[in-house]
Amino acid sequence: MVSIALIYAVTTIVLGVIIINSYVKNRHFSWRYSGVAFKYSLALTLMSVVSSAWLMWITEDGPAFVSGLISALLQWPLLYIYMSVGVRFSRKLELPGALFWKRLSRYPLSIDEEDKHVHRVHDIQTKSGQMIYTSSIKPEYIEIQSMHSELTDSLNRKWWAKFDLIVILSIIAASVYTIVLFNLTQPKASEMIKLVQQSNPEPAAGEMSAMLLIIIFARLAIAEELFFRLAVQTFLEWNLRGNKHGAFIAILFSSVFWSLGHIGILTPEWVKLAQIFPFGIALGLIYRRYGIEAAILIHVVFNITMIFITPGFISL
Repeated sequence: MVSIALIYAVTTIVLGVIIINSYVKNRHFSWRYSGVAFKYSLALTLMSVVSSAWLMWITEDGPAFVSGLISALLQWPLLYIYMSVGVRFSRKLELPGALFWKRLSRYPLSIDEEDKHVHRVHDIQTKSGQMIYTSSIKPEYIEIQSMHSELTDSLNRKWWAKFDLIVILSIIAASVYTIVLFNLTQPKASEMIKLVQQSNPEPAAGEMSAMLLIIIFARLAIAEELFFRLAVQTFLEWNLRGNKHGAFIAILFSSVFWSLGHIGILTPEWVKLAQIFPFGIALGLIYRRYGIEAAILIHVVFNITMIFITPGFISL
């Protein structure tokens, strides 16, 4: 486990440095996305500060609050950079973006002076990649650049209907799969999880801890999607755009990378990997088709659901 954790830590640092280097080299283009990056990173930083303050109130541990505050402030610029790079490359790859990105960004995201032409990566057709590109990855959403018409309004409503449906079905499927897996394998919580569950034994503190866990797990889900899916997956796909399997390789790598970060939560460890690796693949595909907000929403609700479901299936 130590070797896997070391590999994960080194990989995280290396990828972080590469992404930061990409931002610095192309900052005159990345900064146009500063609006959406600033607001996302600020929201996550505030969530970290609130959770740290709440934890200090419960445990009366001042040093823990100070360390949490410092950690949140140090992560803010990193989240900002990851967001800027991820949004920039997602636009270059013509991935679907949420409508409010245009309102949060300083400049229209449809304009990118860096490109002399538009890269139509979704036109790739191969026998092994056709299903991925044409049915699982190719975005259907039509961003309305001009006045609404009856046709575009109809397409827009249909897209959002599919968006809602895929989010709901994904949460249900992931929750049912987790319940069945945990019921069959009966995993045990690691020492770290035991310490968390055994802390704050008083009823009032326990209630506050549940709310605190919701904030913490929601923030973790958002941060993970912004880093693993929006930043890492999109960055890799852009650099592998010449490879006909580049999108699938990027999704596979980010899912494996994300799964390794959950080592040490349950015993046996393979149960946690079996739980989240397919979930990571699904989130990668959903992000490619419906945007990062769909992946974030699914991940957040799933994490919160697991707070109340898993204690009944995980023994201490």
